Amino acid sequence: MPSDIADRVVETVRDAAGADGWCSRAQVDSLMGATTIDKREVDRALTVAVANGRLERDGEQYRAVE
Repeated sequence: MPSDIADRVVETVRDAAGADGWCSRAQVDSLMGATTIDKREVDRALTVAVANGRLERDGEQYRAVE
């Protein structure tokens, strides 16, 4: 279910974020690639999370919105 994947992506961004709160797209892909979720699903989940205001995007960087 996409919302579950979006939840996992948001949590992954939160966990992988550096001191500045940002996480690169490459980090997200790498961490999510270690699961059974494929890249297209991660793309959709990132788009949904940004659209819903759960993630902020700056180029290829993401951070969780508190």
